[in-house]
Amino acid sequence: MSEKGCLKDIRLQHLDITRKCQVNQQFKMNNYKFPLNNGSPEQVLSTDGNGNLSWIDKKTAVAVYNTISDLPIEDNEGKLSYVKDINVIYLHKNDINTNKTGWYKIISLNENPTFTTGLESQYNVFNDAADFDLTVVAIDPEGSGITYSFSTNPSTQSIFTISQNSNVFTINPNNSAYTGDTITLTITASDGSKTTSISSVLTIHETLIGGGANQSGTPFHGAELINSNDIFLTTAANAFDNNTSNNNTWKIEGNIPNQILNANDKHIAQIKPHIGYEFSYNKTVTKYRLMLYNNNNAHSFAPTKWVFEYHNGSTYIALDTRNIGWVETNNPTSDNWNTNLAANKYKEFTIANPVSATKYRLRVTLAGDSFDTNVRIGELQLIGY
Repeated sequence: MSEKGCLKDIRLQHLDITRKCQVNQQFKMNNYKFPLNNGSPEQVLSTDGNGNLSWIDKKTAVAVYNTISDLPIEDNEGKLSYVKDINVIYLHKNDINTNKTGWYKIISLNENPTFTTGLESQYNVFNDAADFDLTVVAIDPEGSGITYSFSTNPSTQSIFTISQNSNVFTINPNNSAYTGDTITLTITASDGSKTTSISSVLTIHETLIGGGANQSGTPFHGAELINSNDIFLTTAANAFDNNTSNNNTWKIEGNIPNQILNANDKHIAQIKPHIGYEFSYNKTVTKYRLMLYNNNNAHSFAPTKWVFEYHNGSTYIALDTRNIGWVETNNPTSDNWNTNLAANKYKEFTIANPVSATKYRLRVTLAGDSFDTNVRIGELQLIGY
């Protein structure tokens, strides 16, 4: 085989050369399998005294040059040199066809892209959560541009809807997905010829398990002072019907509908009214939401002190206790209610140490800013799994 043909085979990265390939005494390959470097970016090709190729660390290579212009005009026959900026291996030898000595490009080392900003191994998501972005960043060792793509398994986007803008992926949970629904998201970075992929598992961890449009249990209510002469309670289902109008609001009022509790009536702290939800089997409530009812003065009748409790089979035990105040500006991230909070806007409260139970309730001890007022709740929603 001619020297020219042999070098061409090497340049084309024919990695399994099994036929005789002899160039001259300094460079020969006789039934020699071209060595693989297993993708290590820190190794380059070198040659022994017989011209056999092997991968060695760049630091111990015969020569490493920053640019091709740094290659010496003259060098030893069979010398291999690595040029860093273009990631190419050159062989210095004499071409017997032209009788010219110089550097011959024998292989380009194209490394896979590397992710510098990746993904968490898993994301647990509430099915009613807002859209959120996942941003990844990959670089190419040779400096080539990176393009990104994604795929999911399963391929259908019935659990999450995913959109892409370059390296930013927007995740939109489907509010009809169920707890435990899972997909695997794979993001791939490409330099045009080589790719690297990373994956993450997206799981619907929490769903709306009670209240709102999801009636999966039985609403109930009551008070420690149960007397028709003391209070008037509207139906508990009003707080779990996905409707916050005045006629679809859970109310605790004076002994006559729409009458505010006053000095002649028992006040909220004495009455200790509650509203709750009972499931047919154990559920874990991790968060709960309260919505005001649809009225300009809704904040005046919103609960400001309460205890969220679960039933352990014999008694109620506190899970979350709140004592919130008032602010005049709309700050939904604050625990406080506020006078500008519009109807149909909920405040969400997280339970620090959730438990598994069938029965939960919200026991109100104060509403508005005084004891002598009634209570109105547009919606109570329970979130969990």
